[in-house]
Amino acid sequence: MHIDRDLEVFNPYNQEVIDKISCAMVDDVEKAVQQADEVFQRTMKKMPALWSTQYFNGTGTRVGRTSRNPFQS
Repeated sequence: MHIDRDLEVFNPYNQEVIDKISCAMVDDVEKAVQQADEVFQRTMKKMPALWSTQYFNGTGTRVGRTSRNPFQS
């Protein structure tokens, strides 16, 4: 059963609705976890520890370098 539910996101300073996000249902979460486990079993589990460490360290560096904090000018 799939029910569309949105959650309103409020600005804490003036209580204005600033966005809406979709809420995941239990079956959505279970499916996502199952798919993530399948990917892990096929790829990351077989990867040497040094490679996975380098992969995740590089990902963190790239995310930090490309992310923009919307609250900084």
